[in-house]
Amino acid sequence: MTPSAETTRPPIAGGAVYLRLLSTAGTVLALDQITKQAALERLTQGPVEVVSGALTLRLTFNSGGAFGVLQGLSGLFLIFTLVVAVAILLWARTVTDSRWLV
Repeated sequence: MTPSAETTRPPIAGGAVYLRLLSTAGTVLALDQITKQAALERLTQGPVEVVSGALTLRLTFNSGGAFGVLQGLSGLFLIFTLVVAVAILLWARTVTDSRWLV
């Protein structure tokens, strides 16, 4: 029995993997910061009604995770984020098909 082409394909060159991964992460980070800045600039004076009676944007702050879970434990979130980031970088080195990186 011969191994399939999928199992014998060498990993993608490390530089290409990291470049794509970092450029995607950088784009997401930039968009996140831009939308946060826009919210601070436009919503500080009060809510903005986008669709009359249906959609109103309000500025709120959350010191915890999703829905305020674990408020005040930012150190825990930092550690978790770093562990996940390292795991993703290690996993990216083993990817044989760059479509998984999108």
